[in-house]
Amino acid sequence: MAEEKKLQLVDLVGMGNLLEALVAENVITCEERDRIILRIAEKYGFTGYSHSTLAGYGRSKSEVLERAARRKTSAPRSKEQDESYVSLTKIAQAHNEDSPGYVIQSWLRSGNTLAFLHLWEKENIPDYSEAGYIELLEKKKTAPFTLTPKLWD
Repeated sequence: MAEEKKLQLVDLVGMGNLLEALVAENVITCEERDRIILRIAEKYGFTGYSHSTLAGYGRSKSEVLERAARRKTSAPRSKEQDESYVSLTKIAQAHNEDSPGYVIQSWLRSGNTLAFLHLWEKENIPDYSEAGYIELLEKKKTAPFTLTPKLWD
């Protein structure tokens, strides 16, 4: 049986940033964010300091909104934008305005991202099918595999 890879601190930071953006967009609550971070931190043995400081655990809604306001790009939102979706590119731009694609590519390269996306969709999408996830797990076993947004879609 293959050994599960250890989650790296950079992965936890990326997940925290994603979850914080979802809180700012009112997609999830601070309590849901904290529950997800705790689950990940417990599973991978992160200390309280690591997940509270780096992943945003315990930040209040006002702190999240203040941080989001500081990160906002100057590009105005389109009135036609579908509010039921969260833009990963916009989240990545808040992290690195010049190279959001690189931020996304780095995150998708992590072995834990597939597991995170699976957990997220399983908990939040009622008709989520695991068939595609199982297929991607098989592809992941091959050396040249890299997850892309199109593959996950």
